[in-house]
Amino acid sequence: MDYIIPYYLICPADSTRQEATDFQSLGPLNVSYQIRSGMRVNQSNPSELLARCPIHGHALFCDGKVVSGK
Repeated sequence: MDYIIPYYLICPADSTRQEATDFQSLGPLNVSYQIRSGMRVNQSNPSELLARCPIHGHALFCDGKVVSGK
């Protein structure tokens, strides 16, 4: 059972994206947020940026901190 549905991967202000029905069908057109990956993106580097909303500029960091954008 999925506890996080793909719906949460779209910013409510983003009218250009479509909700995925499940994670198996998830693709670039179903995600608003810019998500980072790599060696430094982990709990050992809490100040590293994990995700960002390109519409509002909100930022999520590896330690769970969220910083409001605009």
